[in-house]
Amino acid sequence: MNLKSKFYAFSMIALSLIAASCENEEPSTTFPENSTVAGMFVLNEGTFGAGNSTLSFVDLKNDTLYKDIFGKVNPDVSGNLGDAGNCIAINNGKVYILTSNFVEIIDAATCKHIKRLEMNSPRDIKFYKGNAYVSSYGVMKDIPNYKGVVYEINTDLLEVTKEVTVGYQPEEMVIKDNKLYVANSISPDYNNTEYDKNVSVINLDSFTLEKNIEVAINMHRMEIDSKGNIYVSSRGNYFDIPSNLYVIDTNKDAVVDTLDITVSDMCLSNDKIYVTSAQWSSAIGGYEYSYSLYDINKGNVVPGGFITDGSTNDIKFPYGVAVNPENNDIYVTDAIDTYIPQNGKIYCFGADGKKKWTMEGEIIPAHIAFTNINADILK
Repeated sequence: MNLKSKFYAFSMIALSLIAASCENEEPSTTFPENSTVAGMFVLNEGTFGAGNSTLSFVDLKNDTLYKDIFGKVNPDVSGNLGDAGNCIAINNGKVYILTSNFVEIIDAATCKHIKRLEMNSPRDIKFYKGNAYVSSYGVMKDIPNYKGVVYEINTDLLEVTKEVTVGYQPEEMVIKDNKLYVANSISPDYNNTEYDKNVSVINLDSFTLEKNIEVAINMHRMEIDSKGNIYVSSRGNYFDIPSNLYVIDTNKDAVVDTLDITVSDMCLSNDKIYVTSAQWSSAIGGYEYSYSLYDINKGNVVPGGFITDGSTNDIKFPYGVAVNPENNDIYVTDAIDTYIPQNGKIYCFGADGKKKWTMEGEIIPAHIAFTNINADILK
């Protein structure tokens, strides 16, 4: 859900955790004076169906990773974080973790379990005026026609207060001018595939579906720039319709550009979009990988992408990307293999695209949330 540049300042309890340091002898991460970003949570998806999603923490001051911090703090919580970690975000002293069957809410100061809200495949979460909005595949019924929903959660009560039906299996979302834009994807009836082509627009005052914007089939990732332009990716159909990236002008609520960039994950930071892509090619019988950089102000794809030192060859299966909002370091998560359970890796690149360090993560490291943390108390 975002591998996005989010941060929240908080402190953390002292934990007895297993730490992994960088594999290579590269310079340590550097931060500007008065930095408010010193670490990042990494939500690991785990192997699909295995129930082994976990939460890691990376101390960026010392380039050290602490594994399974949720499990160690909450040994009595059944099933740890369950299956398929989809998204992580921090808001008002709480960390929200979305997995295949629930939204787990933990205290940002202690990492202790607060509440678990059951729902089917929550995919993305956004915050606005005291509420959280979660896209979900919805209650499984009436296949092939059942649609997904967006839930409104009161962040004080931590209860679902409203819901609205959108399109098939909704994914990522953005908010602009009191409207929630939702990317829809594909029918749950995989025996009779029907792709959704619409971005749903929800009026947050009335919490009703206002309109649909036709864009492309099987949409997934979504970002919004400072001018109000939305960037939404399409996965294509995995065969003869490739992935692509589209631009929606929110003043017109219409598609105004197609960027011809394939997308698996993306992150918008400082008017640039960082894109990782792992796309299956039937022509070569394997995946094709790319690391694109789109300059919003210039309106073009930067030649060579955002990795400039040739180290793309080290990454086996690019999975996620995030950019530190303060020093512009770029983090690429490497699943290595999405079928065989094994620890993945996290790569750090400077703003110049040159690799700083690599460290071992957990199984399919995927989603990142930046934060401030007193690293000394993790030791």
